Amino acid sequence: MKSLANFIKSNLILIILIIVTILSVFCVFYYKTECYCTIIKNVSYSIIAAAIFYVIIDYIPLVRKKKIMRNIVDMQLSELYGNIYNCVNRIVSPFNLSPKVYKDKYEFVNDFDNIDLEENGFISSSQTRKSYLESHREQIVNIINKLLNLHSYLSNKELENLVRITKSVFLNQPMSPRNFDLPEDVEHSYPNNQREIGESIFEIYELIKDIKQ
Repeated sequence: MKSLANFIKSNLILIILIIVTILSVFCVFYYKTECYCTIIKNVSYSIIAAAIFYVIIDYIPLVRKKKIMRNIVDMQLSELYGNIYNCVNRIVSPFNLSPKVYKDKYEFVNDFDNIDLEENGFISSSQTRKSYLESHREQIVNIINKLLNLHSYLSNKELENLVRITKSVFLNQPMSPRNFDLPEDVEHSYPNNQREIGESIFEIYELIKDIKQ
């Protein structure tokens, strides 16, 4: 029912034009022997010609443009999914040939909270998990900005989820990782938001999966 409503909304002009054209065709054939209906027939012919003109000049190019733009949106969504996927499933064990694919938020958050984000040699000798996440975060923000500029080609669910992602902790707060060099008994004295960042990353992962399904 919702998809039917969306179809009617996006094609309202064409639907009205088809109804008017059908009525015009009916008038042409029904009044073909009535001299006093010449005006109705002429108006009907004009409406039919206008309908054909609209379909060829406006509607068909519009449909083609929507299809092209939708392909661009789908490519951007796939790229966005890939970046967020890596933040979840590549951050704990990047060199595992069969990396764990997290399905449970709390399992991921617990693992994420117990890895050293500041440790060098994550993928390259100078890269840390924190810099890896920051690099992906920048790409995520850029992709979302591009998608929001194409908002007229997004579904309501896509738009709502993307807006929720833009408001996430991961995209809006700087990362303050745990300091694993500190003794456990004093670590709590040095505030960090590593667990909150992990929770936020998994939440936006679920939002992008909801779009891709």
